Amino acid sequence: MAGPGSSMLYSFLLFIATLSLQEVYRGKLASSELYTILGGFTSSLIFILLLTFIGNYQETCGVRSGWGAVILAEVVALIAASTVHRVCITTCFLFSAALLYEVNKLSGLMVSRSESRGKSYVIRGLLDLIILVVLLNNLRVDMMSFVVKFPNVVVFM
Repeated sequence: MAGPGSSMLYSFLLFIATLSLQEVYRGKLASSELYTILGGFTSSLIFILLLTFIGNYQETCGVRSGWGAVILAEVVALIAASTVHRVCITTCFLFSAALLYEVNKLSGLMVSRSESRGKSYVIRGLLDLIILVVLLNNLRVDMMSFVVKFPNVVVFM
């Protein structure tokens, strides 16, 4: 897993590249309805990249601002979207809200997984192995019924 320093650098470089490409192709992004939605999506990617940069910067400095980082990243993304088309502002906001929800859900999942890793790691590993064996057996049964139904088809396993 990448540390906060390298993640901060990569997210900043991707932020600059995405913002630059969006500004270079803003005429194309404003040319049709589908491209306008794409412009809003690229602005929401700018939001996620800037939020990652700010979060990693705060982690390296030891400072927390809570929702301040989210609001700052959203304002910058909405300003970038406004340079393309006014509809991009709305689509950027909607895509950013969805991406923020997914990032929050993923973050909660990772925190809960790291807390329970020491307690039930062996049990979860055995359950995963049992589920994998059951799935492979079902796949083999499905493949065998496929071979019975279509005997002329060669199936490699």
